[in-house]
Amino acid sequence: MIISFEGIPGVGKSTLVRNFNSHLKSVGQNVTSIRELDLIDGTRSPLMDLVMDVFTCSKDRYFRQFDPFIDTYFAQAVRYLICQETLDRYSPGYDVILEDRGVDTYYSYALAGLKIAHNYSFDYSLSLLSSINNIIDNVADHTFRLRDTVENCVNRSISRGESSVLQKDIGFVTEVNNAYDFIANTYKYRIITVNINGNDANAVFNLCLQELAERGVCFNRDN
Repeated sequence: MIISFEGIPGVGKSTLVRNFNSHLKSVGQNVTSIRELDLIDGTRSPLMDLVMDVFTCSKDRYFRQFDPFIDTYFAQAVRYLICQETLDRYSPGYDVILEDRGVDTYYSYALAGLKIAHNYSFDYSLSLLSSINNIIDNVADHTFRLRDTVENCVNRSISRGESSVLQKDIGFVTEVNNAYDFIANTYKYRIITVNINGNDANAVFNLCLQELAERGVCFNRDN
């Protein structure tokens, strides 16, 4: 089972992944986690190394190649390789794989970039990107979209000493958050939206467990 956690920086994805990781291990599940561009064992094929070198050569976190179309092509290439080299390869060896950002991250950032650079609507951009290469097929079994305001995420990041990421471009992050809303609504049959609403990490964790239980997923030593 692959469970993905989506949302803008500062919303609490990594904290939630750590909580799930600890909980699942405590009930006997063989679990591991990956972050956006990481692989489980830290190794990459020569092709993955090449794509990653190009994709991350810019210091600009949001427009890595300074063009949303090029960014999207590389993002889809990275996503394909993550699926091939990590998710497909390691899924049989684990009960649960936790993704700290998954496929919807790539679409959300791409939609925000296309809107800012070309004033494309989210609906048009999603249709365009899907026609290029439909990576939406490579999705987790369960996806949580963690939803909060940009202001709350900034304040949360400041409390952790990580405010520079969000404050770099509030306008772009706001559009990414809006794009997440659009994608979560478009694919609401597979995306579980969890509204943070000021809840602490433990409360959000319990909300997610409850959502999974309502879908028939219960983690215990017998399951």
